[in-house]
Amino acid sequence: MFLEKKPEIIDALERHELTEAMLREQFGYEGGEKGETDLVNFAINNHLVIQKINKKGERFKLAESPGEEVQLIIGMDESFYRERGLLAADEQYKALCNRILQEAKERKDRTGVGTLSVFGHQMRFDLEAGFPLLTRKRVHFPSVLKELLWLISGSTNNNDLLARGCTIWNEWAREDGDLGPVYGKQWRRWQDKEGKEIDQLAQAISAIKNNPTSRRIIVSVWNVGEIDQMALPPCHSFFQFYVDPEERTLSCQMYQRSADVFLGLPFNIASYALLTMMVAQVCGLKAKHLVHTIGDAHIYSNHISQVEMMISRKASPMPAVTINQKVVDIDQFQEEDIVLKGYLPRPTIKGDVAV
Repeated sequence: MFLEKKPEIIDALERHELTEAMLREQFGYEGGEKGETDLVNFAINNHLVIQKINKKGERFKLAESPGEEVQLIIGMDESFYRERGLLAADEQYKALCNRILQEAKERKDRTGVGTLSVFGHQMRFDLEAGFPLLTRKRVHFPSVLKELLWLISGSTNNNDLLARGCTIWNEWAREDGDLGPVYGKQWRRWQDKEGKEIDQLAQAISAIKNNPTSRRIIVSVWNVGEIDQMALPPCHSFFQFYVDPEERTLSCQMYQRSADVFLGLPFNIASYALLTMMVAQVCGLKAKHLVHTIGDAHIYSNHISQVEMMISRKASPMPAVTINQKVVDIDQFQEEDIVLKGYLPRPTIKGDVAV
């Protein structure tokens, strides 16, 4: 893993100090003719807070000490988010964790593990400000991407996901890999009462392009007639797109009936942020907001210590995701078309999955 191989990155994160070389490697900084001025502008454009220090550890302005050996101290520019009326992704997630730890009551659940649970919570992520991949622990972005492409493909067999190198559905799959009529089928092959298959995702994209002010741009996975056949009833069960024709932006609101806040939720946030960006691109729009609405938001009893450790850590700046602009068909995306940049998470915190 990245953090295991590079302990100097861990030390830098603990102090919120990163060298120019680290910026080049992790944030894609390519330099410029103006040297340090370009570096400062790059950091500002990526919403990073900077202070220049000389080799003696003294702060100074750029013009006062030319040629000095310097470092960058970077962290989230919280004022950037406050001005937009939002909190950065890590802070919204931390607020939910704190709410559960402080307000929730113990609640029995179907797994027998037990939870601390609250009902009804909403977060709004500004996709123009950065990609909401949480940083207080590592979230495995390759798995987010592989699963999303699998869902878009319409597959409901875990073997297809395993072929992509992703194992996150293993606990629920049958011996032959079948998962029943889960997300992929409902997104791409919902059956009406006459057996006709409806491609909800394609219909949504068509509506975004041709009827952008419609209030019916919806994809539903909560197919009551098929829930009993599913290996796991859909947690993220319903999402709706909203187009601003003047701004040419696309937002998405997703309703999640049940959220495993420690293990599942960071994954779900990233997945729907990425889906919104991909759909926006194929529709010639820019992704704006992901609104994430949760019904039962819970922390399992065997995750409480991990959550407390996680929220005690400092967050890093939000990363960015770039998408191959040549892809204009939702079914043509490949893994190499999606690139994560500038992700500097704290180390992984493990927890057992409640099945």
